[in-house]
Amino acid sequence: MLKITKKFLLATLPIAAYGNLASADHGSVGFGLGTAGPIITNSAIPLPENRVLVGMTSQYIKNRQFTDGQLLEFNEQLEGQDRHVHSTESLVTASVIGAYGVTDDLTLGLRFPYVWRNNIREVTHHHDEHAHSDEHDEEAEESPSVQNLGDPNGIGDLTAFGQWRFFHSADNLTNVALMAQVKMPTGRTNRMTVPNDEGESELFETHSQPGSGSWDAGLGLAFTQGLGSFAFDSNVLYTLVTQGAQGVDLGDIFSYNFALSWSPGGTLGGGLQAESNFNPFTLIVELNGEWRDFQTQDGVVDPDEGGHILYISPGARFAGGPNWNVALSFGVPIATDLNGIQEDPDYRITSRFVFTF
Repeated sequence: MLKITKKFLLATLPIAAYGNLASADHGSVGFGLGTAGPIITNSAIPLPENRVLVGMTSQYIKNRQFTDGQLLEFNEQLEGQDRHVHSTESLVTASVIGAYGVTDDLTLGLRFPYVWRNNIREVTHHHDEHAHSDEHDEEAEESPSVQNLGDPNGIGDLTAFGQWRFFHSADNLTNVALMAQVKMPTGRTNRMTVPNDEGESELFETHSQPGSGSWDAGLGLAFTQGLGSFAFDSNVLYTLVTQGAQGVDLGDIFSYNFALSWSPGGTLGGGLQAESNFNPFTLIVELNGEWRDFQTQDGVVDPDEGGHILYISPGARFAGGPNWNVALSFGVPIATDLNGIQEDPDYRITSRFVFTF
């Protein structure tokens, strides 16, 4: 087998895509750094000094959509309440990411996403002019129907992140790092629905827009432990979300991740510091959890937003050259506790390609 040198291992530093989604059609925040093993979990190992990383990550989430019949039934149950249950077929987020090793312990970077939301459906009401024959009726009856509102795609919010490793053991097998990030309101918040039967369009709600319009800040910790041919990584991150477009606060986020990586036929050791990995393949299994608080608009709580999701996410990484690697992860929810009426996610696919120089 081909021996992977230290330079080769440096090229395996990935940029993790995103954490989980505590609401199936909401974009989520993730810190952005990983180790030679995990795909989504953030590692405590930073880029080496003067090392530059560029890459692309993507995440596809398929939801268990509500049928038209279910949406109409929810509409009838919630009659008179200011609640609007919707259904989203899928969410795709693709990001361009760059990072720089300021020192061997400090890494700074940027993540710039593009967001696709597909087939958003909701119950709408329209005037039925044939409901009454009395010519003196001043108002026609409003009858509900399910309408496809469209696909509010566009540029998402830019995130600046940093990681400072403040502890590592003498053998570099144990690492602990502080993580911080700031999400800026650079994304589109003006996407409109497709015209209805009367030719009218409306502004999509903030939670369906590519951007949030808010400044959000996150702080967390990451831990990495080398265990021979295995490596264990974990991290926690709390994100404080502020009020954004349309007076909406999408809710604070707490994410937590655990990952076990295995390099068959080789030794991961201290991850990037290891010089003896005899196999370019790494197999990974992760637990990725996230809790999101209720969404509010001008202080009014939306009972159908937020909650908790826990994924199990097996995956693999292949380092195919001295400066690049690709990875793929497939996640399924094993615990779902969403607030109010929301569709559950069905599965999630996360991929990445990174290059270092």
